[in-house]
Amino acid sequence: MSHSVLSAARLQRLADQTLSLILRGRWLIIGAVVLLTIPAARIVLSTELSLNLAESFVNHPEDYQQAVGLEDRFELNPDSMIYVGAEEGAAFHRPEKRRDLRQAAKDISTLTGIQSVLTIEDRPNIDTETSGLMATARRRFLSEKLKRGEVPKSLTESDSTEVGASGTEIRETDAEVRETDASEPTAFSLAMTSASGTGHLMLIELDRSANLSPGQLTTLLDQLTVALQQRNIGERGLHICGLPAMQVAAVGQIRQTLYTLLPLGASAVAVMMLVLFRRLEPLVITGVIAVVSVLWGIGFGEWLYGKFSVLTMAVPLMVVVISTGDVIHLVSAYALSTAAGNAHDVALKKTFREMSGACSLTSITTFVGFASLGFIPSQTIRQFGISAAVGVASALILTVVLVPIFLDFLARHGYSMQVGRNDARATRMLAVRAARVGIRHPIIVTISFVVLLTIAIVGAARVHLDPDMYRRFPDTHPLSTSADYFIREFGGINSMELVLTADPDVLLAPETFRSIVELSAWCREHLPVTRVDSIADATAQLLKRIDRRNKDGIPESFVHADAVVRLFEALDRRAAVSLITSDHRSLRMVYQVPATSSLELSRISGDIRHQAQRMLPAEITVQSKGSAPLIGDAVHEIIRGHLYGFVVSFLLIMSLISFGLNSVRLGLIAVPPNLVPLFSLGGILGWTTPTCDSDILAVATLGLGLAVDDTIHFLSHYRRELRICSDRKSAIESTMQHTGIAILRTTTILAAGFLPFAMSDYFSIRMLGTYLVVILIIALIADLLLLPALLTLIGPRPVPEAEHTVVTPGTEH
Repeated sequence: MSHSVLSAARLQRLADQTLSLILRGRWLIIGAVVLLTIPAARIVLSTELSLNLAESFVNHPEDYQQAVGLEDRFELNPDSMIYVGAEEGAAFHRPEKRRDLRQAAKDISTLTGIQSVLTIEDRPNIDTETSGLMATARRRFLSEKLKRGEVPKSLTESDSTEVGASGTEIRETDAEVRETDASEPTAFSLAMTSASGTGHLMLIELDRSANLSPGQLTTLLDQLTVALQQRNIGERGLHICGLPAMQVAAVGQIRQTLYTLLPLGASAVAVMMLVLFRRLEPLVITGVIAVVSVLWGIGFGEWLYGKFSVLTMAVPLMVVVISTGDVIHLVSAYALSTAAGNAHDVALKKTFREMSGACSLTSITTFVGFASLGFIPSQTIRQFGISAAVGVASALILTVVLVPIFLDFLARHGYSMQVGRNDARATRMLAVRAARVGIRHPIIVTISFVVLLTIAIVGAARVHLDPDMYRRFPDTHPLSTSADYFIREFGGINSMELVLTADPDVLLAPETFRSIVELSAWCREHLPVTRVDSIADATAQLLKRIDRRNKDGIPESFVHADAVVRLFEALDRRAAVSLITSDHRSLRMVYQVPATSSLELSRISGDIRHQAQRMLPAEITVQSKGSAPLIGDAVHEIIRGHLYGFVVSFLLIMSLISFGLNSVRLGLIAVPPNLVPLFSLGGILGWTTPTCDSDILAVATLGLGLAVDDTIHFLSHYRRELRICSDRKSAIESTMQHTGIAILRTTTILAAGFLPFAMSDYFSIRMLGTYLVVILIIALIADLLLLPALLTLIGPRPVPEAEHTVVTPGTEH
């Protein structure tokens, strides 16, 4: 007896022994499942939602903590800001509108979680003469005091009383100096009046110490909108942007996924199961396995990472749909075996022998596809991949263990399991006819797929990956339309920030101020920068208004610079604390840009940082600040991680197929049918869109893990058919007769289950219902046409007659 026959006999005995252990220990198994599910459910129900998008992107928590430390040094931080753009039309210039605006700001400031509200009404606006001998004398008097390091007390001490002529001059100078800021926006980064002159900006800073929960932040944003509407702010339109607003939108997608998409997907799977089996019992066992698998998968991910993420909400439907496929394969094989006249015990043993190995191999490859996302340096993607991988592995274990217990229970209570014969006949006919095309015209089919693959590869090479947090939402979504409004009317919504740290005598040196002003000019000239805010630029404007002879606005000495900074702090404390710390050891430079894509923001941030390091004194430490460069820098690593994970998972999956089927040739034949759908996706993207979000790479990895399942089932059965068929063609056709029904139905159920994701407004979830479904459909076509064609041309030949008489059908794994 050959080695293959001995191996098949050992596998058969092992399968029979495993099935016997499962059936004898059924109550022990059920009890263990319950005991493991209870703590998993507790973890899921008690875990918080991770709301910070920036934190979810970074690979190392210390990077985010360092960024938070920089945030704590300043006020008016962009990552804590809610930007409100109000379109007023002609009413913008009416006095009553300004009164309403002041009252709205007062109402908003009383809301829980609000730290400050800044509007156009907070700008200094004192009109005083700017010409004549008295005005010139006042400016010159103040200029000389500043050069000596003195600041008029009336600007720094509210309770001071000046007497005599000099006191009168100081108080008059107070008014004169305050006028200098009237024509300049006091808020960092954004002007307060829209380009069209019919709208204005409100900057609302959240109190980060309040630690608002997702629900509280959503409520706060609703209250803010109501407060504005009650005061008739934004009669022509309200536009709300900023990282907090984006996080609220993400929470909305979580709710949509949980309360709408998941029920729809589960309902689609349930309906198809009822149509397939015409009984409720398979639906019940499928539901039990799905729920337990979801709890185990998400529970493990949350135990590992401590919080929910937005993408984790796709795990339940993902696991539900995938776990259903294995249940269908097992139950269908059992139903067909009993329909062929086999007794329950025989049918159950035969099904377990033939299907458990194939289901195990497909689940392992799917597990590898999801687990490869663990290579991605992003907490959100890693948590999704690990949670889904554990959920899929759990579904495999539960299916192999619980389905035999379930079928045995039904049989012992007189219930039979059947599959609709008419549906099966039509499905089998479609699959077999497709396979016959590949068998009869293998060269034409193969060449056609090679041409398709070539076109797809050329298109895939054109794909430019660049995530854009705002463009992950549809163009009609309020977040996207608001971003467009801010870019059009205020020059942008994103800001690049640098933090310069050094001793005050270095940081406030005239040479440093000059370098900062020159750096600002360089950025405006060479980069898409619409506005720059820094203490050097602000004091330069101030000095040029005070001393008309100072054309560049650069202080003459450190003492002069220190006095001017203190004067600016007295004139506009809000603007000052957003640009320089109270100890004058750190200052912030803010560069407003119209870009919204992560890689573009990362490039701009890097260019600014490198230029700053070249132009500024070596003693100054230059650090990038804010979520935009943090996310942008992380995206580069995420893309590399995706590509590395895909290559590793592809090689590992194909190796597993060769090992599981005990055939290197079959493993190599499995490669083309699974490369075609992946490159086809790249081709579709490359020929239809110039730029795509990098999250699409996750679809390629997941698609590989899912698409290969049908290939494994086909090749596994084909290998058995080689022992009872006389030639390749009859083996292929017989294989399709047995596996075609399951392949078509599982693909249909997978596609129907994922389709509800297409209704999501968030790209990272929506792509699972669009691009992933496309991959599954193309993979199905490749399995029905290309795989039979390749097997006809280069597939293994049937074993000698002397060997296949030793092994009866269905006895080999």
